[in-house]
Amino acid sequence: MSNSEKLYTFDETRKEFKPYGLTCEAWMPAMMRKADRHNEIEINFFTKGSLTYHFKGAKITIPEKSFSLF
Repeated sequence: MSNSEKLYTFDETRKEFKPYGLTCEAWMPAMMRKADRHNEIEINFFTKGSLTYHFKGAKITIPEKSFSLF
């Protein structure tokens, strides 16, 4: 990642179902205090570390160098 590339973080004030559109972005993983809901397909790739989601009451961990699709 270059120094000029912006790392995005979740905006807790973002309205539900507000579209992201077709984008490709680098995000800084962080605890989200509310669910992020939108109508687009979301594809994530984790280059380092893992990420744990709470999904329908279960914890699901996506391991390093893996994709997730929502």
